Amino acid sequence: MDLCFLDLETTGFEPKEDSIIEISFVRFKDGKEVAKYDQVIRPDKSPLNDFVSHLTGITQEELDSAGKDLEPEKAQIRELIGESVIVGHNIDFDIRFLVGNGIDISKNPRLDTHELSRILLPLEASFALEVLSEKYGFIHKDAHRAMSDVWASKDLFELLLEKIEQLPIDYLASIKDFLSAKTDWYAKELFLRAAGVEHSDFYQKENF
Repeated sequence: MDLCFLDLETTGFEPKEDSIIEISFVRFKDGKEVAKYDQVIRPDKSPLNDFVSHLTGITQEELDSAGKDLEPEKAQIRELIGESVIVGHNIDFDIRFLVGNGIDISKNPRLDTHELSRILLPLEASFALEVLSEKYGFIHKDAHRAMSDVWASKDLFELLLEKIEQLPIDYLASIKDFLSAKTDWYAKELFLRAAGVEHSDFYQKENF
């Protein structure tokens, strides 16, 4: 597998108006770490505010002393992510921010651990990453710092893969035809593999 676990911290919710202030990701090929990026980014739109600073622990002093401008970093970030499958919690938010700031990963496949958690852990009271991390014992010392969220999402993804493998074979068989022909949902390939579809697109591509 070629998977890139990724998380951002931002000053708000709108890519056109708000700033990326931290980008972290770790890329694995066949379980081996092949790329890593962990950098605070100087805001170029809306500034760091007290709420975000309190939530993330990122301070203006850290941005001033260790932050980099995003523009010179874009090419390296895009190269390191490559054609990998991007994995994260509510990952569409992060992808939208990167694409909106000129890092075009829109064609990369994506797997959302929040989406999968709602399917595979349906009895949970909360699907927040920090809540699931605490319940299942993932190391997540700095919730809302990007690299901590990266490692927690990796642990969660591995748990979710185990849950898929534990699904009753009759159930997997009952959804196999629908997943194969009726949806372009990328995560279907995880379920098809568990159902014994060895030639699914997920594992035929170079990424896997």
